[in-house]
Amino acid sequence: RRKPGHNSKVLLGNEEIGELTSEILSMSLDMQPAGFIMVKKELEQGSEIEIVNDRGKSFKGVIAQTPLYKGTARKKMTVMLDR
Repeated sequence: RRKPGHNSKVLLGNEEIGELTSEILSMSLDMQPAGFIMVKKELEQGSEIEIVNDRGKSFKGVIAQTPLYKGTARKKMTVMLDR
């Protein structure tokens, strides 16, 4: 799996609206990328965005409310370690 990279541009349509500030591959989301963006305007949940890294590679994203997942990877790890 690939991640866009910090400071990648965030686009809504053809307009640059911000940048990616942090990212991870989330265990709780089956190793799907998740991250935080800083934007210049308010976006509604479900808005589709595009993230473009410094090499020009494009990634699709959707604005979601946090927490993205109920429960945590920490709880999963605790259960595994208690066995």
